[in-house]
Amino acid sequence: MFQKTAAETGQRVRTVAFAVCPGITLLDPVGPPEVRAAMCELVPGFRTVVPRERIEPMGTDIPPSVLPGRTLDEVPGPDALPVPGGLPGGALHEYRHAA
Repeated sequence: MFQKTAAETGQRVRTVAFAVCPGITLLDPVGPPEVRAAMCELVPGFRTVVPRERIEPMGTDIPPSVLPGRTLDEVPGPDALPVPGGLPGGALHEYRHAA
């Protein structure tokens, strides 16, 4: 059985933007968005993104880096802004208050 997409049902697509900060534990920027993305497959009407000020590799507490999928400007006013691993600073701090 296939679920209808948000566009097919006329629903507004809600955006969940996971804010991530340099130096966080690798599980923080990977685990929650992965679970949320899987839920989006089951419940239409949501999209999950990981925005940063720029699209460039972001260091974690171990050698693998995380590459954000969007810039903050590409995701204005998300419906939810979880911050795995702590409070952001700089541009993410301003973005969080604007959301």
